[in-house]
Amino acid sequence: MTVFKRFRQISAKTKILLFALLLIIFPSVFLGFLGYKSIGGRELRLKDNYTSLVGLLKDRLEGNLRQLEEIFVREIRAYEWSDDIPAVQLQLENIQRGSPLTRELFLVDAEGEIIHPDVHLANPSAIPPRDVSALAGNNTDISAGERYEFLENNYSQALRSYRNAMGQASSIQVQAYIRLLMARCLFKMKDYSQASEQYSYLAETDKELISMDGTPLKIIGLSQLSESYSRLGQDQDSCLTLLKLYQELISTPHGFDSYDFYRQTVEDELERLSRQPAWDDGYQIQWDRLKVEDIDLQHTVRFLEAAGSAVLERTTKDSPISRQIIQDEDGDSIQIASVALSSSNSQVPHNRLVYEIDQRFVLENILTEIGKKDDIGRRNRVGIVSEEGSFVFPEGTPLPSLGLASETLVDYFPWWRLVVYDTEGKTVEQIIRREKLLYGGALLGVFVLILGGALLTLRAAIHETEAARLKSEFVSNVSHELKTPLALIRLFGETLEMEDIQDHKQRKKFSHIITRESQRLSQLVENVLDFSKIDAGRKEYNFEQADIVQVASQTLEAYRYYLKDQGYELETSLPGESIQMRIDKDAISQAILNLVSNAEKFSQETKFIGVKMFQKDHEVWIDVEDKGPGIPESVLGQIFDKFNRGTREIAREIQGSGIGLTITKHIIEGHGGRITVESKMGAGSHFIINLSLQREKA
Repeated sequence: MTVFKRFRQISAKTKILLFALLLIIFPSVFLGFLGYKSIGGRELRLKDNYTSLVGLLKDRLEGNLRQLEEIFVREIRAYEWSDDIPAVQLQLENIQRGSPLTRELFLVDAEGEIIHPDVHLANPSAIPPRDVSALAGNNTDISAGERYEFLENNYSQALRSYRNAMGQASSIQVQAYIRLLMARCLFKMKDYSQASEQYSYLAETDKELISMDGTPLKIIGLSQLSESYSRLGQDQDSCLTLLKLYQELISTPHGFDSYDFYRQTVEDELERLSRQPAWDDGYQIQWDRLKVEDIDLQHTVRFLEAAGSAVLERTTKDSPISRQIIQDEDGDSIQIASVALSSSNSQVPHNRLVYEIDQRFVLENILTEIGKKDDIGRRNRVGIVSEEGSFVFPEGTPLPSLGLASETLVDYFPWWRLVVYDTEGKTVEQIIRREKLLYGGALLGVFVLILGGALLTLRAAIHETEAARLKSEFVSNVSHELKTPLALIRLFGETLEMEDIQDHKQRKKFSHIITRESQRLSQLVENVLDFSKIDAGRKEYNFEQADIVQVASQTLEAYRYYLKDQGYELETSLPGESIQMRIDKDAISQAILNLVSNAEKFSQETKFIGVKMFQKDHEVWIDVEDKGPGIPESVLGQIFDKFNRGTREIAREIQGSGIGLTITKHIIEGHGGRITVESKMGAGSHFIINLSLQREKA
């Protein structure tokens, strides 16, 4: 009960504030705090979601790759391979052209021989020696021809012996070798035309046909044919033949012992010819193209040697499919796979097909397609990050810290990490931090709005409470002010009625008091009625052309006797001439009377009231002055508010309704004028009315 008693004793303002805190602000803050805390748990959920997402994308990527690879391997195993090397190279080229999944494709056998679409790498140790010298030694004409050629320098007799040997040759290899001997003799005899015919034949032979030292007869034929053309003065044919020889050499890397000799010789000769008049732009373009092909081919050869070696070292004969990781010349990781082959042709020795999955195809096709799925999020993207932490795909993308989540592509590209990243480069922590800031800002904004609304509600409630209090005081004061003149009127009226007062002065005095209090009562009632109309917005003024000087003079003279009776000195200063204006005479009179009455109420020791009227700058000025205590600066701006009667101390000491100045301001503003107040504590106050004459002329 004590608590309820104390609660009743609390002011209305405090009660409203407590209700606002308990029912609005505290619950809002508590709910906002719970929401803010839930964002912390969202960080863990978000990390789990992104981890699951990147795992799903990895499974999709590797699943698509695995499916494409299975189709490729199934087709390869069903392939029927040729036993002819050029035919096998053509088969490999067709397979690679039809399979976008693979980048490099070649066959390798158990001995290390490699067949690539562009190059054939034979293992020298695995090639059985061909005894060309034995075949030549069985032919007596060849032996005789060599004796004539080298010992006796009888090139004509040597040529006849070689031609006789040609008729006895039993194989293409020996026939081609004898043509080399015949061409050599013709060249020494300076019969370059006949020599070029023989060398031209050798230039078109197969690379399998070799000389005594193992050099392909095709290489020797091209080299000597170029020299023959040069001796004949056919420089253009010589240039074309050298370029063809260079092309043959770069396509037969290190296949015989004299390879480096021929390679250096042809490069030096081409360099010399490039400075000759016969060398034109077409030859230069062809040579530059061949040099680029040479660089690419050498790169391919090194790759094939490394890949073939890795396959042979780490793959057992019966392994159906295996994978190895090798390093290229730039140090980048490459994964190769090899699959065991089967063929009905028992002469095919190549038992494994080796291939490299095309990384560019994976990135630009499979990964790009996966990245278009809706489940990765509108602001997220999928990329590939290298071991060094730089973006491999998309190229040129700045690395977004560590991304939202990542996972290594273990099965196919273990040096890559599949990453899901935010387009603005934010991590999960940064996203959550941003959400916290946004939520915190929104929460703060909502809290400010709630607090502002509560304060406005509190202010409105306090204002209404204050208005109710002022209205209550107004009713009390008006009742008191009505009661006082009514009591005096009744008192002196009953006295005159009941007593036989013969003294004429006494009767006149009582009558004057009754008249004065009636006027006070009329003024008070008039103020209340006017205020009611003003407050309801129904106050209207009856404007007419009148002399404002006369209106002020009559009003002041009617009130002068009352002021004098109360001991006040009324000093007036009015213009001597008439000032005509459109005014409501009763309203202007009431406004002046309210100001004078207000000055009378609030004057204390110095009972002086001064009223001045003058014309200045097309305006009529009315200045009502008192010598009262002055108006505190804290309430000066509220002096014209309804029910306002200054500070509480003044309101308690001086009776009044608190509507006189409000009515006066409304009257003056209704006439297009303004009213201001100037006051200084201890020096009295000036209430100044300004009414424009220009308004009337317009």
